[in-house]
Parts: sequence; C-alpha cells; structure tokens
Amino acid sequence: MASFSWLAPSVCIGHTTLKEEQTGGTVFLFQKPLAGAAHLCGCAPATREFAALQPGCSVEKVHGLYLGGGSAFGIDSCAGAIRWLREKGVGVKTHAGPVPVVPGACIFDLPHGKPVPPSQENVYEACCSAVEMPSDGG
Repeated sequence: MASFSWLAPSVCIGHTTLKEEQTGGTVFLFQKPLAGAAHLCGCAPATREFAALQPGCSVEKVHGLYLGGGSAFGIDSCAGAIRWLREKGVGVKTHAGPVPVVPGACIFDLPHGKPVPPSQENVYEACCSAVEMPSDGG
C-alpha cells in the first residue's frame, strides 16, 4: 500500500457517488496552494483549467483538484468546488474577490448506469464533507 503521508495535513478529500447513475467525483482541497503538473494523454480529453498545470503558466499554484465522471458533461461539476473555495475566501486575490484555481478532469463513464454526470451541487456537498488525510497516510 502506498503511503501519502507527505500530503497530510495539506489536503482534504471529499467524494460524491451517484449509485444509480454509476458515476461520481472526488475533490482534493489544498489547505495551502500547491504547484501542480500533469500530462494529457488521449484525443478527447474532458478537462478544465488544465493549462494551470502546464509549465510557464502565470498561475503558479492550484487550490484544489477535481477528478470525476460524466465526460464533457461532468466537467461543469468542478464549479461546485470553485464556489465552495470562494465562499471560504480561498483563491488568487483579485479586486473582484478570490478566484480559486481548481483544475479538473472527467472520464467517459456514460455507458454505465444512467448517462447523468455529477452536478455542481454534488461536488459542493463533497467539499462540505471533505476530510483531512490522516497523518499516517492511511
């Protein structure tokens, strides 16, 4: 089993499961903004703010990460995490208030269950129920 103790107590993790639809999503909320990086594979990616994870981007840190289902329809659900973080005052400071940077990616799981993606409200609720990683990484 992999140890993720290097994450604790820097990240809280929340999850939403839609059993009948056979989909869901996981949100990672960073207590301190973190630098991120990613490599995009495939020819039909369902991503949001993926550019924030690329070298040379003017946004150097991210405030959260969302991974979910629903393909291109599910990527909109990431806005639930952005709303939750903004309500907490988390994000890049601007004259219009904080702007949370939350890259997200969704898999194509529409053929399973009902073809309904997680909603923004589902992800918002996942943020509300997010728990801190145990210090032992377990």
